[in-house]
Amino acid sequence: MEKLRGLLKGKLKMESFDNGASDPSASASNSPYSTTAGPDKSKKATATSVKFRYGLREPVFEDKDPQIDVIAVHGLNGDRVNTWTEGDVFWLRDLLPCTLRSRGIRARIFSYGYNADASSSDAVSVQDLWGHGEAFLSAVVTRREIDKVIDRPIAFIVHSLGGLILKSALIMSNSSTPDHFPDSKSLSLSTHGIIFCGVPHQGGNGTALGEIILKIGSVMTHTTTKIVRILEPQNEVLETQFRSYMPIAGRFHTVPLFETEETPIALGKTLLIVPRSSAVMEAQTGQKYKMPVGLDGKNHVTMVKFSSSKDSAYETLSSQLLLMLTKSYRDVYDRWDIWNRDLKEKDFAGIRLRPKLPYAPNTRFCGREDEINKIRLGLDSRHDNKQNIVAIHGAGGMGKTQLTLEYVYRYQKKYASVLWINAASKSTAEAAYIHAMEDLISIEARNAPNSQPSFSKIGRELDIIGLVDSNGALILPEDDERAKRRVIEGVKKWLARDICGNWLLIFDNHDDMSFPLREFFPACPWGSIIITSRRPDVKDYATAFHQLDKLDETSSIRLLLIVSERDENDAAVRSQAQKIVQRLDYLPLAIDQAAAYIANRPHKPLESYIPVYERKEKELLGDNERSWPDYNLTCMTTWEISRLAIRKDSRPATALLQVCSFFNNIDIWGELLRRSFTFEGKSLSEDEVDNLIARLYSYHLIKPTLAADTFSMHAIIHAWARERLDPEDRMFTAVGAASMLKDAILSVCKQHEIRSITEYTFEKRLLPHMEYFLRASDSIFGATAMRKSLETVNYPDMAFRGRVLSVVDTALSTTKLHQNHSSTEAAQGSPLIGKRYYTSTNPVDPQFSNTIHDVRAISYTSMIVMEEVFGRQGRHRASVSITVALIYFMLGFSEGQNVSAIVTHIGNLAGQLRDTENYREAEPLYRFAIAEWPPAASTAVEQTGVLKSGLASMLSKLGRYDEANDIILELQPIGSLTRADLNDNELTRLSNEAINLERQGKFEAAEKSHRSVLEARRRIHGSQHPDTCTTLNSLAVVLEKQNKLTEAEQLHREALASRQAFLSEGHDEILRSMSNLAVTLKKQGKFNEATKLYSEAIQFSTQWRGETHSETLRTSKNLAVLWAVQRDFERAEPEMGRCTEGLTTTLGLDHPATLDAIASWGNILRDMGRLDAACDRYWSILQVRLRKPAQDSPTRQAFLGLQSVERIHAQKGQDEMAGMINEKTRKFVAELQARVSS
Repeated sequence: MEKLRGLLKGKLKMESFDNGASDPSASASNSPYSTTAGPDKSKKATATSVKFRYGLREPVFEDKDPQIDVIAVHGLNGDRVNTWTEGDVFWLRDLLPCTLRSRGIRARIFSYGYNADASSSDAVSVQDLWGHGEAFLSAVVTRREIDKVIDRPIAFIVHSLGGLILKSALIMSNSSTPDHFPDSKSLSLSTHGIIFCGVPHQGGNGTALGEIILKIGSVMTHTTTKIVRILEPQNEVLETQFRSYMPIAGRFHTVPLFETEETPIALGKTLLIVPRSSAVMEAQTGQKYKMPVGLDGKNHVTMVKFSSSKDSAYETLSSQLLLMLTKSYRDVYDRWDIWNRDLKEKDFAGIRLRPKLPYAPNTRFCGREDEINKIRLGLDSRHDNKQNIVAIHGAGGMGKTQLTLEYVYRYQKKYASVLWINAASKSTAEAAYIHAMEDLISIEARNAPNSQPSFSKIGRELDIIGLVDSNGALILPEDDERAKRRVIEGVKKWLARDICGNWLLIFDNHDDMSFPLREFFPACPWGSIIITSRRPDVKDYATAFHQLDKLDETSSIRLLLIVSERDENDAAVRSQAQKIVQRLDYLPLAIDQAAAYIANRPHKPLESYIPVYERKEKELLGDNERSWPDYNLTCMTTWEISRLAIRKDSRPATALLQVCSFFNNIDIWGELLRRSFTFEGKSLSEDEVDNLIARLYSYHLIKPTLAADTFSMHAIIHAWARERLDPEDRMFTAVGAASMLKDAILSVCKQHEIRSITEYTFEKRLLPHMEYFLRASDSIFGATAMRKSLETVNYPDMAFRGRVLSVVDTALSTTKLHQNHSSTEAAQGSPLIGKRYYTSTNPVDPQFSNTIHDVRAISYTSMIVMEEVFGRQGRHRASVSITVALIYFMLGFSEGQNVSAIVTHIGNLAGQLRDTENYREAEPLYRFAIAEWPPAASTAVEQTGVLKSGLASMLSKLGRYDEANDIILELQPIGSLTRADLNDNELTRLSNEAINLERQGKFEAAEKSHRSVLEARRRIHGSQHPDTCTTLNSLAVVLEKQNKLTEAEQLHREALASRQAFLSEGHDEILRSMSNLAVTLKKQGKFNEATKLYSEAIQFSTQWRGETHSETLRTSKNLAVLWAVQRDFERAEPEMGRCTEGLTTTLGLDHPATLDAIASWGNILRDMGRLDAACDRYWSILQVRLRKPAQDSPTRQAFLGLQSVERIHAQKGQDEMAGMINEKTRKFVAELQARVSS
């Protein structure tokens, strides 16, 4: 036996069953524990010296303001570091902190060590199982008392014997009473959950674990032998522990984990130490108990050793821990409340001021657990000679009152007295104290000896002599302010008595800062106070200050589904609920109203709510359908309270709020308002505007963003500020907002003059506000509303108006670029047409000199400026929409004709449709504008010249070169490009003429013309100006067609860099530059670089336009062509098919971009040898062109493709097939030429 003992001890160096202890010869190391804000992987986990092995020691990790303590306890033969270490990874320090932080959990992590060496002959602990449990209990309680976090929740991770020690400690802790070791109670009160790792609750699987250790080690001290024997089946101590633990086990979230692999032991044998049958507690049931979970690939030793967060066993353990820690800690706080109540019950018996809460409990309260915990911590903090005062501020509808009410219902038992005060005004606060005094009189009467109360004595004790009659009724004359003050002081003095203990006062809705709240605070250094307000000013009272913001998405969805009584587990229902809460911007009150509306219509699906909300936003926000009938405020009414309070002090502030509701609710910057906000015709100084912004801040109707001098508005508050307006106020506010946008632009950008880079940058930031303005003012400035209004007004030349409406309506009927809105308000017609409104100020456009101070004049000039900005910034849909609205707007004037203005807008519309390749719709508009331009107008020659050059450029792109040339010949020469009065219109005309030359194959002439324009634009605009970049791009395209690829690449790169720097994100010109550069790279054989650029362009376009947008699809088509050039047909052909189908759906079959994709698809099929399929694509292009004749690029590609297929058949000796294609092609050519000529 001695020989075997020496062999086992000295030579086998057996690895312990619970993650073996380090080699005894290993040198001691310093403590490896980190207490920094994050894990320190540079500190390797090493053998722990005896000095640092035992006890709780310092935390291995501590986050800022931890919410929970996580304590790990090792098992038999374990070690506080090595048990949890694999290689150099001490996962409690190196992995777990990052895992917890990823879910927003702030924790402090400990590893507890004790002497549990089952095979050592050294001096060991003389403790048995209960002794270790008692030592552990003492260590944890003492440490947490020193740190003043005695009631912080705890989660345990315990291994093998460590689980039995924890259970012993919890049993002892639970047995504590107020009279017997009360401090020890904190462990069982604070335990939130336990993860048992290989803990043998019922011994091993038929064989005693202790028996195996005895057989292998054979060297046991008396004490460790006693510990080991406890693990034998049916051991009396284990049975005693099992029976004692089961009554309290259901209080804690519990997850048992077990090994799935056998553990190597001595002499080459293996054993399953703690199987599933031993890891489970058979009598354990309830929602907090999880069924046992196996750790795949892990034995009893390795089940708590992980080298990476990717280890599947670590993922299992950490996910179970995360599930546990993300559950509410309310169970812990409730246990503490009951304990504290029991401690205080005897002291406070008979003198409680029972809470009279304004509302019943909200049984559907969801989320806000962090906020409730913050209130609890704020009120439980220790402040020397100071009351704990928690202030909660936030916008109306965020749930401040409901949050406070939930806290009071949960924790009211921990307070001797609770008083809820409506602090909306001084009079309501006084009324609450008067009612409290009436309750105090009753309390004192009940506590009177012999049940014979002397109310005069009670009056003296409460310091209200003469204010209590013989029946105990309070005598308080209505106008006696002095008597009222005596009552308030009496309540305060009563609360300040030692015998009254800890009390809680709630001052709800303290928005009126005109009366000081401190005059209601008791004069004593104890007690707790909660203040709720929309005003951040309440922070001046507080020891803890919390801003309440919108709900998180998970809680928002749960609130909606619980209140609306829909299935939370249905994925489709949750998806629809997510859309609703996103639309309501996670505002609790709005979600509650929506849920109540849905609950009252159980036959309606969830997805039906958003369309109803879009139509009836104001009605639904003001609807009094609520899940909680005691609370009668709606979204509309709660914000109206704030608005009225602001208006009482500052009418300009309410006007500013209303104007901001027509801008985007994100990134409203102060400079925009300071530039152009006026009130009742008067300009305000910068300081005055800043004061108005501060006023809105003070009621939480706006909130600051991270960027300097900017603020945002909650989406629902933003909508309310606009929807609450009556139609006329809404119209005037919208006109004011339009004027502000115009003034802001013109303060930086001079109208009709050449733009600088600074101006483009300013416009880029303004775009979201302009785009939102168009949507918000659709019933006023929208094209549909304008068009509807024309039915009720006359125009001096009704024949001219008829021609305009005919050509515009025809163009719009076939393009998807302009989409009419169908809102009810828009269909009523715009108030800007048919009725004249006047304001007292604002400059008037010269065209409206006969309508002095007319609101329509302000509207028109504002729309003109926005039309120009949208066009420059590539916002085609918005640009078309506002241009159409301008045309209808001008046709609604009965005072006089404005033909030149109307024709100008029709020309602008033609250019917009041309630039978006809606050529068929653009041509009649161009011809109408040219024909109808008043010849007597001073700018007739210049303006018609621009229109004609634009039309010529478009015709040349369609292959109608003769017509294009004829138009160019009609134009008057521009003259020298170096003259001082050269303007943008002339340069635009020259650019169009150069493009016309290039499309006719006259590359040298086109190059020369482009270089002249580029030189002029660089001189006038600068090298990085967007117009200069346009000419750079045009010149590069001409150079590319002449095979001057090096210079073309250089120019494309220059244009792209400038556009990315100065144009708005999502601008078409950036995408166009990327695609053009990729084409040049492809022609140079730089396929990898071209592929990368195309991929970036596709990603860019998908982000800003969507996957099915025409620009995205066209760029994807170009990438497919590049793949085909590299013979990667497997990717190229299906991608080209997808792009063609998408373009057909988006633009229509007859659009040039769609036909171009069909031609490219045919080329790919031809190169793959699928000749019949290729011919089908080419024929389809020609069939379209027979219906809509044009000799454009797709038509030429189709003819060239058919000729190439004909040659392939001829080379293969398939003369009959080649002849058939030749004959059919000739017939197509003849017929197409005839139709084009006609």
